[in-house]
Amino acid sequence: MRRTVPEKYHEILTPDYGVGCKRRIFDAAWFPGLNDPRVELTTLPLTSVQERSVTLGPGRTYPDPKKTDSKAPTDERRIPADVIILANGFDTSKWLHPLKVIGQEGKDLVTTMEERGGAQAYQATAMDGFPNFFIIFGPNSATGHSSVILASENMVNYSLKFMKLILSGDAETVDVKQEEEIKYTRDIQEKLSKTVWMSGGCQSWYFTADGWNSTAYP
Repeated sequence: MRRTVPEKYHEILTPDYGVGCKRRIFDAAWFPGLNDPRVELTTLPLTSVQERSVTLGPGRTYPDPKKTDSKAPTDERRIPADVIILANGFDTSKWLHPLKVIGQEGKDLVTTMEERGGAQAYQATAMDGFPNFFIIFGPNSATGHSSVILASENMVNYSLKFMKLILSGDAETVDVKQEEEIKYTRDIQEKLSKTVWMSGGCQSWYFTADGWNSTAYP
């Protein structure tokens, strides 16, 4: 990294947390691209948007603003802008949101998950009280650095096994036992607590402020 990117970016590109705690970037053009004079990398937070500009700062998202020996910028800046492309605003802790899924007894899926601590599903696919309902790439489907395509294919194959029971007439409904869903989720969260995602010393979209990780599979 230090041989490839401008020196002014060295600090903000050097993690002070465990490798893998945040999603890694696998792109051969990432570092060389930072030498392009048309590109500027910053950790100043976006604070407001005006008609023809955006305001960044004051403060910074990384390194920690409390780090007194850091040379990373913190001063407010206003930058002229013709086009703004926002790659944020996703609510990664509310799966299927804003889709409203109602199960037995009129229960809402997202509400049911939140009442149990956070987004969850048995084998990342099914939730008790929501019969004949299967999720593709649901909570805790894949590890942080593997293929989401493979994970999605696993969910499809898993769901088809239950659908065949219904289509063949062997069952009218398929549902997960509540105690098994709760046990499965408890085991997942316990194992995740020992991984770099939860103990690596970073903040990421993998988990909520309460420490609930509904994204990764341990």
